[in-house]
This record gives sequence, structure tokens and C-alpha cells, in this order.
Amino acid sequence: MSIIAEIGEVAKIITGLGTLWLLYCTFKLNKQNQELIKQGHILTVQSKQADMVSEFNSRFCRVWEMRAAPNVKKSPVVFYERFWSLQFDQFNAWRSGFVSEDNFQYWFTCRYLDWAKNESFEGLLYKDAFNEVVGKWTHSEFKDFINLLHDKGLDKAILAFPAVSYESLKPN
Repeated sequence: MSIIAEIGEVAKIITGLGTLWLLYCTFKLNKQNQELIKQGHILTVQSKQADMVSEFNSRFCRVWEMRAAPNVKKSPVVFYERFWSLQFDQFNAWRSGFVSEDNFQYWFTCRYLDWAKNESFEGLLYKDAFNEVVGKWTHSEFKDFINLLHDKGLDKAILAFPAVSYESLKPN
């Protein structure tokens, strides 16, 4: 074999090794890029969760302030309609993965305690207000969840109505 043929064979080997090196580097960069995408997605979900919690807290304050309004004092069911509408939205946001488990558990532990206390607002007991407002809802997983919460507690209700897994929100 001539020297030129041998150089050609060596060049083919070097080219092959170079190609393998480029493929390896591309693979590593692709894995790093996928990891960055996952991290970006996690941050996006956490940011959206923070936005949702902030909005729900603002709504809760506005709903709670309604209690001072003369028309609400005359008809306290108006307060409870807004109150249970907010709870409904919080439940659905949690089920969709937009509210963390910790926030949701805090909010609905409070609902469980409210149920147990059964305090009155302008002559309307908490349980009666719940039945007046939510009792009329049909085909509602929220209503079923709250009834189970009242009967069996938060842990049983969460087991029966699980939220979207945070892991399932991550891209592959």
C-alpha cells in the first residue's frame, strides 16, 4: 500500500473519530438543553402558582370585606355566594396544578375548622349557608369534595379527589 493510501485510511479514521466526538458533544449539549428546559418549566409553574395564590388572597380579602356592606348584612347569603365561588375556584386551580398542595391544605383546613365551629354571620350559620349555596349545585366534584371534607377530613378528601401531579406538568 502506498503512503498516500495509508494517509487516506488514517484520514478516514480521524474523520470517523471526529464525527463520533461531535455526536457525543451534541448529545451532551442536548441533555443540558433538556435540563434547562425542565428548570425553566418548573420556574414558570412556580411563578404561575405564586400569581394564583396572590390573586386568591386578594379575592379573599375583598370577599371578607363585603361582610361590612349594609346590603350583605341584610342578606348574608350574598357573602356566602362569593365565598363559596372563591373556594370553588381555589379547588379547581389546585386540581389543575396551579396551587401548591401546602396552600391548598391550609385553605381547606380552614374550611374544615369553619364547618366544625359553625359560626353565625348575621343570623346565618356556616353550615346552613353552605347548604343554601353549594347544596343547590349539581354535578359538582367540588361539592362532593367539600362534603367528604366535612365528613371525613382533608386527607380523605384529597385522596378521593387528587390534584394533577406536579411531575406531570414537567416536559419529557
